[in-house]
Amino acid sequence: MRVHRRITVCALVVLGGASTALMVLRDGGDTKLSTSLEADLGQIRARPTISRIDLSGIPVRRPLAAYGALWTIVEDRASGSRPLYRVDAHTGAISRVPFGRVKPQYLTAGLGAIWVAGCPHEEPTTNCSDGTVYRVDPATARITDRVEVGSNITSLAADDTAVWVGKWTYVNNVPQPGSLLRLDPQTLALRRYSLRALRTKRRPPCCIRMLAAGQGAVWVLFGDDSRLVRLDPKTGVLAQLDAYGSEVSMGEGAVWVEGRTTRLPSPAVEGTLRIDPASGQVLSIGPVAASITAGNGVVWVAETSRDTNDRILKLTRLDPATGQQTGQPIWVEAGPPRIDFAGLPFGWRVQVAHASGVLWITVPDSYEAIRITAA
Repeated sequence: MRVHRRITVCALVVLGGASTALMVLRDGGDTKLSTSLEADLGQIRARPTISRIDLSGIPVRRPLAAYGALWTIVEDRASGSRPLYRVDAHTGAISRVPFGRVKPQYLTAGLGAIWVAGCPHEEPTTNCSDGTVYRVDPATARITDRVEVGSNITSLAADDTAVWVGKWTYVNNVPQPGSLLRLDPQTLALRRYSLRALRTKRRPPCCIRMLAAGQGAVWVLFGDDSRLVRLDPKTGVLAQLDAYGSEVSMGEGAVWVEGRTTRLPSPAVEGTLRIDPASGQVLSIGPVAASITAGNGVVWVAETSRDTNDRILKLTRLDPATGQQTGQPIWVEAGPPRIDFAGLPFGWRVQVAHASGVLWITVPDSYEAIRITAA
């Protein structure tokens, strides 16, 4: 996708490292300046302010916006460490969550806590035999509980009843579908759900790619095709749906998948799928996105340029009822690259998060978190 710098509709443009905002409205060929942004950030209707936070490392995995802060795992290539940072939503101040030698791997928020999956020692891969899920108090950023879940953690999610842990397994060096673990937040008891029913003769069935939870189900992007699978926690029944994607998010009464309705290769149109959690049917297809965040009353998607010379991010708000664009997009230019990901476009693994009227974007190659708030 090529994002053009010339804007012919009402839009917010934020370029370079300065906190500069210009809104251009073209109406019947006349250009006017506007002082309000109809496409608000949930609670933001005034002209936004853009600030950039230097993370001094590569933001990895999916960040969280919750409990008045951005929570993101950052990889320090120089030291080999992988700390979890808390970035205050109002001040931008960064604090490091004290984890000792633990290497955080996955994050989720819910049930009054931040939940972190990681290895309690310096283990370079997910094959940590004593992988552990930690509960972190968001007010103090201190670990309050922990439970060992074993090796090969692949993902983490939470709903209003439990924390869900995705795992994979090997048998005789052959990948297996793995399992889901339900972690009770009160007792820390674990319940295992097997994914063996997802085995296929077509290719080795590996693995859980991403999780989301809500509306009485767990939503799994599974296998080499990243097919969306619905788990009913009450019955353990797995339902494979006609959606395939790279990212899944749950919120605002729908499941949101960046992907398509058929396996690759296919002529299917790719975009942001809005899926009915009750029927599993695709209700609408919105714009193509690199990242999706749903919840707190809004849905935002981030779109990036595939041109390695163009570092423009397009942020679009979607109407939760239709899955289509509402208001005008926000355009932001990412900072200069500080690392080369072997020719991959800068948008590789760009992530978006939103909570309490603050929109966040993490950009791996520029080591930054971009914060968009009310002026």
